[in-house]
Amino acid sequence: MRYAKRKMLSSRFGQRLRLHLYPWKNRAMLRELSYVPVAKSGIETVNGVETPFVVLNDGIVLYGRMPSEFEKEIYWKWKDALNPHLREETLRLAMDVVLRYQYPHAMPHVTMPYSRRARRCFHPQHVETIADVPGISESERDRLVTIFKLRQGENFLDVGAYMGFGTVRMARELGLDSRIVAIEADPKSFSLLELNVKSNNLSNVSLVQKAVSSVNGMASFYTTERQANSLISEVVHSGSAIQVPTVTIDGILEDFGMDSIDRVSITINGAEVEALRGMGSTLAASENLRLSIAGWYKYNGKRVCDIISPLLQGYGYRVLAGRKGGVLAWKPG
Repeated sequence: MRYAKRKMLSSRFGQRLRLHLYPWKNRAMLRELSYVPVAKSGIETVNGVETPFVVLNDGIVLYGRMPSEFEKEIYWKWKDALNPHLREETLRLAMDVVLRYQYPHAMPHVTMPYSRRARRCFHPQHVETIADVPGISESERDRLVTIFKLRQGENFLDVGAYMGFGTVRMARELGLDSRIVAIEADPKSFSLLELNVKSNNLSNVSLVQKAVSSVNGMASFYTTERQANSLISEVVHSGSAIQVPTVTIDGILEDFGMDSIDRVSITINGAEVEALRGMGSTLAASENLRLSIAGWYKYNGKRVCDIISPLLQGYGYRVLAGRKGGVLAWKPG
């Protein structure tokens, strides 16, 4: 009983300390939340579930998840520094707008206007941009930006699309002549992905509710309350698992009648190795393909980036890995 009480008090103290230190460790996020382009926010009941939403200044509508108790405390403590259109219920959603819509994982050529140290409070992708790639000259860096710059009409595959914020942004950037396929296995995330695509009338986006792997079939998918869901149990450390259908990237392109793809973003929490093993035909056939891959997870005890780099090189791709393990790959022209 005494141990449980001490643990509870320690937990409360830890949360108080985290809240106190938040502006020092997350100064860049607070700044982004003060300028986040939200014109309106609120809650709607969607399929019987209270769901927060925001309307951006450009008219884009995005639905997301409710905040944690800690995020609610952040809102009330720093409310005066935030965009006045935000509410307690929409703070987490606004954070995701910053992390996934304004600076999506699929756009490594875009870097937040902060030092790398200040960006550590964001996702690993936000400290693994082209500006952060070590060991290359400035001219090489400029060339990389040109290579990964978005082009109207490109076809894009979003593997691990989560709620679809990056999908929505890419659909806008690439235009109606593009073809976009967004894949998400988690049922709750897929529901939000589908809602966000429909709410913004994105006729050029197709959705797939499956997990990407090296084979077609069924597999255990380990889930959490947040976005850390994966086919790889050692990444998630969750006792909760559901059975989901799996599909290869080669199979997805075949299903949609696509011979090749221009751009692929893969963030599937350790299953990136399996995804690449199931896209051999796509890697070989796509002459203009550029890939951005989350390579910092572990797969059978090794970093994903160390496994997939030689695999990609075997198909003729140039590969660069960041300090954390983010991978950029393309075919030299």
